Amino acid sequence: MSFHQIKKILLLTGSSALLILISCTSAPDIEDVQFLSAKQKKFHPFSDKRSAPLIAMTERLDSDSQSFSGDFSIRIESGINQKEKINLDGRIFFSKRSGKIKIQLMDSLFGLIFSQVISSSDKIDIKSAGKDEIHSQPMDDIRLVDPRTKKTTIIPFPIIYYALSLGFSQEFKKNKSYFSPEENRVLVVRGKDEYQYVFSNGILDSLEFYSELKNIKAIATVRNKQGKNLHPPDALITKVANLKTDQETNLIELKFKTVKRGVEIPESVFRF
Repeated sequence: MSFHQIKKILLLTGSSALLILISCTSAPDIEDVQFLSAKQKKFHPFSDKRSAPLIAMTERLDSDSQSFSGDFSIRIESGINQKEKINLDGRIFFSKRSGKIKIQLMDSLFGLIFSQVISSSDKIDIKSAGKDEIHSQPMDDIRLVDPRTKKTTIIPFPIIYYALSLGFSQEFKKNKSYFSPEENRVLVVRGKDEYQYVFSNGILDSLEFYSELKNIKAIATVRNKQGKNLHPPDALITKVANLKTDQETNLIELKFKTVKRGVEIPESVFRF
């Protein structure tokens, strides 16, 4: 594929525009994932003794998580009818001590880094290649806009961050959190948005996001090889849909190629 065949899109975060180069190749469709059939109606507050076993389990998961670095591929299918397909490569670093994640995005053909993202639990910094300025924003969505079609794809970065960092026990403590030991779910309310953490067999199975203000819902589902409990997981599949109509707007598959677990990530990595 020649250089001029690579499609260009804009990565927008707030008022900042980041030019990125993306190669489009044919590949099987991303596995679909399903939202919960219904929201759990009975939750207990953090202080309720019935919540204690579920709190203890999430704290163990948090304690067992570890720093890591790795290479990954990411595929995005967007659009309600005619799906646009995007393929990227990337590199990721996570420090358990600081809770920071750094993601470097690059085009699949040339391996050139075009955008870097450094995120903590409440802040995202983004820097694009060829630009000196750094765009900073609170933890929030990242938007992909195709300049040809003007279509916008919303990337729900918070649930991707929380699913990969596993630092949710602190999130449960500092936000309004409600626990359902019967269904192994935790409901967290951040402002007007709701998150539901769903656990299965003692590990995080999926993380759902509901926003009436943005009229979207999203789910991030972890995928591991059978019988293995890995952090980070082998893959993370995220689905975004219209909250009112249930129409799917995009699917995102982040699949790790290589991972080094338990490595110490120096603080110097989290600088541009």
